[in-house]
Amino acid sequence: MMNDVLTKRQLKNLMEFWQQRLYLNDWEVVLKLVDDMPENTQGNANWSLSNEQAIIKIITLAGFKKLQTPFPYQPEVILVHELLHLHFAPLQVPAMDDEEKADPRSIAQERAIDHIAKALVYMRKRAKNNQKRG
Repeated sequence: MMNDVLTKRQLKNLMEFWQQRLYLNDWEVVLKLVDDMPENTQGNANWSLSNEQAIIKIITLAGFKKLQTPFPYQPEVILVHELLHLHFAPLQVPAMDDEEKADPRSIAQERAIDHIAKALVYMRKRAKNNQKRG
């Protein structure tokens, strides 16, 4: 499987695109690329709802390789996933540090966010490929 390799500038450009597309323009979002994250974590968002400010951390390709996962590195999907958390923040349910003990709502929310993020990125890439052909 192929990994997506994006520069920090490319990710920032994508963040601006997705903030607009997801109606998060009024949020001040800082993007950080990090080499180390907790186990099984590819991204993280910390936010202040009242200030509409967030810090999004995305694991680098080097850090991702340490996870030894069979899945591809998809930083744009991780970015969109973390941005979507800002919309779900008012509905925040207890974190799922241990999936076996996690609140089922947390698992469902995380899975929904993940599927929505993948679908949105897939549609953007498909539209971009169609423009190149047309």
